[in-house]
Order: sequence, then structure tokens, then C-alpha cells
Amino acid sequence: VTVRVLSTKNDRLELSMAEADGGMASAPRTQWYDGTIYNIKPFGVFVEVKPPTGGSAVQGFVHLSRMSEGFVADPAQEVEIGESVKVRVAGVDETGKVAFTMLPVGNDK
Repeated sequence: VTVRVLSTKNDRLELSMAEADGGMASAPRTQWYDGTIYNIKPFGVFVEVKPPTGGSAVQGFVHLSRMSEGFVADPAQEVEIGESVKVRVAGVDETGKVAFTMLPVGNDK
């Protein structure tokens, strides 16, 4: 069982024993999900989606090279916080961090 610390507030820990990736590791790489941008950085954007297995939303990252088929110099010029986007799972690492892509199927980088 993997236990994750979700937050620390008022000297309390919020823990989770659920799958860290919300089942995204086994999700088809061709499946599109509705996501919402919740943070923008110079190197990409953070997106929250509802996992295919239900339950809590899953947060993941879209690198700027996976945002558009063209060159993206500044993610903040492409999207804004709260914007709805379509994403696919690009990968899940051994710690459960999810990488998303906004590129069409077959154009994975």
C-alpha cells in the first residue's frame, strides 16, 4: 500500500491510501479527458482531471512541448487558469506523477 501526504494544515496530515495516479497508469493513451488548468509555469501547465476509475481528481503536468504542434514560447499566452482543456495520458512515473499531453494521437513527443 502506498500512503501519500495530501496536505498539512493546522498541524494535521491529510493522507491517502488510494492509487496515486487514480488509475491513469492503465488508461489508454488514446483516451481524451476533460481537464482544468490550475497552475501555469514557464515550462508548462498543471491540469486536474477526473480519473477513469472515479474518485478524487488527478493532477498532472503538460510540458510546453506537449501543448501544441507548433512552438510554445510562453504557456501563459496559450491558456489561462480555470480554462477547460482536453488531455491524454502521456505517462505515469514510478511515484504516480502523471504526465499529460494536449497533442493529437500519433503526435506524441
